[in-house]
Amino acid sequence: TMFSISSAMLVALSVLALTTAPVAAGAHAEEQWVPATALPAPRRWHRMVALPDGTALVAGGVDDHGAVLRDTLIYTPDENGGRWAEGPPMATPRFAFAMVVSHDNTREGSVIALGGCSTTGCESRLASAEVYDTLTRKWRTGFPHMRSGRSHFNAAITSEGRIVVPGGLTNESGRSSAELFEPLTGEWRPIDYVFVTQAIFNFGAGTLPDNRPIMVGGVKGTLASDNEATYDYNANRWAVARPGSGFPRALFDFGFAALPNGSMLATGGAAGLGTTYDWAWRLNASTMIWHRAPRMLRTRFGHAMCTLEDGTVLVSGGATGEQGSEELTATTEIIRVGSTAEYRCVDNKCVKVSDGKAGVSHEQCSKFCGSGETLLLNQEV
Repeated sequence: TMFSISSAMLVALSVLALTTAPVAAGAHAEEQWVPATALPAPRRWHRMVALPDGTALVAGGVDDHGAVLRDTLIYTPDENGGRWAEGPPMATPRFAFAMVVSHDNTREGSVIALGGCSTTGCESRLASAEVYDTLTRKWRTGFPHMRSGRSHFNAAITSEGRIVVPGGLTNESGRSSAELFEPLTGEWRPIDYVFVTQAIFNFGAGTLPDNRPIMVGGVKGTLASDNEATYDYNANRWAVARPGSGFPRALFDFGFAALPNGSMLATGGAAGLGTTYDWAWRLNASTMIWHRAPRMLRTRFGHAMCTLEDGTVLVSGGATGEQGSEELTATTEIIRVGSTAEYRCVDNKCVKVSDGKAGVSHEQCSKFCGSGETLLLNQEV
């Protein structure tokens, strides 16, 4: 069954759950998660992306009865935690799929859903794709299929519209592959795969400010992984971080999203042996060092996360509690990253360092400058 794939098997993982890479200490109290309006019903293994109009789109997943969903929801932020409305259903029910937003010249603002499973037992993984047009607000099929059916994966999209799929579970048991969609040709092609002899799945994926795709964490073979790798398109090679210097925990099924200032944020996740987390970490894309960020309000795994146009990070659904006895949740939470210039504490003085969309304000900086505390969502030690 589906749950034997993603719960029973993963509960039995043997993992060093406390494997640690360098992580900076504590986060300042100004940046905290707060509850937002709950989903209409619990779901997990869904996907969520921010839309150009400031809203967010939730699609697919599995409900608390195990049914695979094809419905979608639109989140509109407001001062009362936001509101949810029904969106147009996808053509195919999907869970554990990938979803990206394309901003290239031919698919401006389009949402592309790739692969996943359409049945509870995930008997055959999908290679198909469909596109949500943000102008017509309708889904359409016809997007080129991937070379392999795959599930339990995520994808990264570059500024040119190239979609990089680093792994996932495929219909070939125990093995995986990587592929790339080239918008100029409209075709998928195989690319370098990091783990030749093992499948990697339930990882996080995104795109760094320098346009390099990144993949972190996941399950490698049968073990939770602290893997971190970046992809060089011109060389067709993944550069893997040396052990102990990459992703700060061996984790899977966590939330992963880019922040407006170019950082990457990871939240929650599971580590096997029943362990789940409410922790969060932020990757400084300039130094490639991870820092602790404010903890979420509850443990979550199999949830979805995105960063809205105003810089607010939204987390929705997933499962909470220990793995194996978890409960699906409809709860959501947000953290406001800010919308002002970035200031840094230099010699006990707040110095403006950028006009970034989501930096630390002078008021925030002045509250901790000289105290040794750090606003780790936006600022470096």
